[in-house]
Amino acid sequence: MSLPLPEFLLNPVSPRSLRFTAYVEAKASLDSRLDSYQPLSPEDDTTSFLRTFFKYLPLEGQIHLVEDVSQCSHSDQLAELATGIDVELLRPLLIMGGAQEDPESTMEHRIAQSCLRRDGRLCILTKTPARRPGISLRSANLQFAYIIPRPMGVSRDDDGDKRIMSALWFRLFRYFPALHVDLGMSPELVNQEINVMVLNPAFKGPFETFCLTLEATSVPDQYHIKTFPRTTALYDALLPQNRFLTLAQHDERVPLPCAALLSFHAAIANILHESGRDVRTIELLRAARKFRIMAEDGSSNIGEMLPVYILLLMASGGRNKRPPNILLEDGD
Repeated sequence: MSLPLPEFLLNPVSPRSLRFTAYVEAKASLDSRLDSYQPLSPEDDTTSFLRTFFKYLPLEGQIHLVEDVSQCSHSDQLAELATGIDVELLRPLLIMGGAQEDPESTMEHRIAQSCLRRDGRLCILTKTPARRPGISLRSANLQFAYIIPRPMGVSRDDDGDKRIMSALWFRLFRYFPALHVDLGMSPELVNQEINVMVLNPAFKGPFETFCLTLEATSVPDQYHIKTFPRTTALYDALLPQNRFLTLAQHDERVPLPCAALLSFHAAIANILHESGRDVRTIELLRAARKFRIMAEDGSSNIGEMLPVYILLLMASGGRNKRPPNILLEDGD
């Protein structure tokens, strides 16, 4: 008995078939342009970075990336495009993702209570209960993690900060257009329930700094928990053995964390890890946080360090505040 043919083979103009064709054409166009790229230095990883970035984008974002690549007639323009994606999108997301939330915010308190009711006062990853007596990691109080970093929802007064945030939102919508077109994502929605999850404190930092993410499965509201090397082994051992979870809505009045936002988070996590941009950003963070703007031998790149330091200040809520204790690895 023969197996039924897939829909996109039975119906050559089905939406799935059209999307597949669009992907193939976009990938071919990207490869053709990148294959002719002339590296600007032995360390130039422009082509591998852009291929990795393309790999994890949604189809609409892939098409936009190919459009941007096609506008680059010279190798230095392609390198500039790759640098812009790194500096204006990936670095701000990682740095701002490690910022601590303001415990005095009444808006966050309201959101926190709604999310606690929705998630049954349990960590969605480990099922750790809220405020149970004891000092073990499993009985610790719960915290609230943001999918899109909380500082992206903060209004800015400084013109320089506004330019940085404008560039970040532009890149985000350029390569993840459904967040704007379908979801209507905006800074105002960052501090809403669809962007917040209840987590054990052990996983707030790893999730918000993209070394733990949730990848969608074919089952509605079911996700695969994916961790990267920067996740501490002790914390990793607390996760479900099969690494799967299903989001449960204990209070139907409160929406679940948005699937589109979680998909975005997973894409960024994979891009950061596979491209190595997470490691590079962490190195810059260490130097900037410790005010090591220039090494003794003068080898540090001030032009690269200073924007990172500014992002640290922005993550703390303003340029007149001290840099936050960004949650990276091993308390560094």
